[in-house]
Amino acid sequence: MLSHPAPGPLASALAAKRRDGAPGGATAASVASGRGWRVLDVVCTSGPDDPAFEEQHDGVSLSLVTEGGFVYRSGLGRAAMTPGAMLLGDAGACFRCGHEHGEGDRCLSFQFDREIVARASSDLGARFRGFRAPRTVLAPRVVSLCKRVLDAPAEAREERAFAVLAAVLPTALEALRPTQAAAPRDERRALELARHLDEAFRERVTLADLASHAGLSRFHLLRLFRQATGVTPHQYVLRRRIDWAAHRLLETSAPVTTVAYDCGFEDLSNFNRTFRGTYGLSPRAFRRARGAPL
Repeated sequence: MLSHPAPGPLASALAAKRRDGAPGGATAASVASGRGWRVLDVVCTSGPDDPAFEEQHDGVSLSLVTEGGFVYRSGLGRAAMTPGAMLLGDAGACFRCGHEHGEGDRCLSFQFDREIVARASSDLGARFRGFRAPRTVLAPRVVSLCKRVLDAPAEAREERAFAVLAAVLPTALEALRPTQAAAPRDERRALELARHLDEAFRERVTLADLASHAGLSRFHLLRLFRQATGVTPHQYVLRRRIDWAAHRLLETSAPVTTVAYDCGFEDLSNFNRTFRGTYGLSPRAFRRARGAPL
């Protein structure tokens, strides 16, 4: 029988909201901060019945979605935000986050003074004039780098935050607004499918099954999902599997083979190769490096 990780901050917050009958809202816990920078763990419980309020970025914001999904609207356009996507926002820019297609999300938000980002851009040979797109999709290894700030010792978190800036900024500066944005209807379908995959990623997932679930042709589903989220359904599933496997490796002493099969991989060598491509370590080396049970 498969075991499940203990409920995280988002699941706990949504459970409390339903228990208390409270409206949705966002809470931001400080992970680390210093002169000109901060990292926040933001949990939002808003859903379709909660209004989207206009907000303003205090600093240059690079916010990684780690759970859930929402629609981000700013002067740069609109974008569906799903796990693995990074929200981009310039200091002082106004924005709205809507949850008309589902309830709840969690983001790890790296925020910097504009002068720091301008200097970093200059060091890269570019001039920072703000971003040109509302979102960029990160490589799995960069997603892992972002998340590692959460388990870093307090004295190492500043270094980790600036390592994230160095890794993300080149991609963020090159991100362009899509020439053709996803239609609202397709955006809704993609976000609904992403939430379905959040529950079903450990099962055997085929494009035909997903197309049948969504009531679309395989061609149309593949096109609209990638246009709306920036990744294909297969890439999305792989990311969710590897995230779940990493959690299991750190929280349990289950054998690597068991973790691989439990998270949906049918071939151990494929799991090892994909895991190493994400974290830069084999599953066993990853477990040893984090001091997890062997």
